[in-house]
Amino acid sequence: MLLAGWILLGQFQAAAAADPKVEGQFLRTWLVDLNSGEPKVRETARGVLDRIPTPHRAESLIRLVERSGGGLDAAYERHRERLPRRVHYWLLRNFRPHEWVMARRTAAAELGGCTEHLTPDRVARLLHDTDRVVAAHAGLALGKMGSRAAPVLREALLDANPQVREFAANSLAALGKEGVAALPELLTVLEANDPALNRIVMRALSGLGREAVPALGQWIEGGNVWRRRQALAVFDQMQPLPPQAAPWVRRAAQDEDMEVKRTAIRLLGRVRPFGVEEERLLRAALNGEDPGLRAAAAIAIGFTGNRAPGLLPDLERRLNDVEPRVSTNARESLLRLAPGGIARPPR
Repeated sequence: MLLAGWILLGQFQAAAAADPKVEGQFLRTWLVDLNSGEPKVRETARGVLDRIPTPHRAESLIRLVERSGGGLDAAYERHRERLPRRVHYWLLRNFRPHEWVMARRTAAAELGGCTEHLTPDRVARLLHDTDRVVAAHAGLALGKMGSRAAPVLREALLDANPQVREFAANSLAALGKEGVAALPELLTVLEANDPALNRIVMRALSGLGREAVPALGQWIEGGNVWRRRQALAVFDQMQPLPPQAAPWVRRAAQDEDMEVKRTAIRLLGRVRPFGVEEERLLRAALNGEDPGLRAAAAIAIGFTGNRAPGLLPDLERRLNDVEPRVSTNARESLLRLAPGGIARPPR
């Protein structure tokens, strides 16, 4: 019983030491007030925090999160049954353990507003936090730090902790092209085929744009069907599709694997510059025997932006296709390409 009280007291004292006073109240109190249901209380707390010079605010916030870690609330719940009632109420009155959870989460959320005064490695350590909400906010802050966060995120992507890998991948997706240094690690994680990470990693790779194209092109050239499918799926998410992807899209449009081929045919309409070879491949798919390829070609033509007027007669014939999805896609593309449609004029 005494040991439980001593453990809790030590944890709370360590946390309190990282909780400076700001305008007469503990920082923790202002952070809790930011979540108040009363607008005036929230506005007052917001004003107080905004008046703290940004470098000092950044240091105070991250110190509070770092030094109040270790699951104060969880430790309190674990040991509370062993405490005398008097000690229990004394801890509640003086340390308010449940408030620390809200304060830590709010402090972590506030880190995103002062990232220029924080080092990436320090924030990255919070990805390991036992409170998943705190770790998620740390990941969001890293996603605002630009290219200087990429080195620590490269390491975090290969961490043994799945939570760390997940939030690191999310951060890189937020960095976009500034996360290019982590390209090898993103490909490694994607190849591991973790269902919990694949979608996030593919979004991060698509955000790299043309920087990721050569590496993905090597996957398309290889003999591994799964790799070819994943590379095309990443291309499919890129907005816009980089011109550098065109040779590999044309290659994939002739692949022996039908899933790869269908994705590539659909992407042909977004290839720029759109040329004779793209038109030939789309016409062959549109008039072929496979209904999946016809459907992919029919929708792809709508994204050519009238760059292939010679395909319109073939597309019109597909309005009567026996496969409903082909005729539906043909109708949509014709509407898109019609005068007043949403297709861009040819360049």
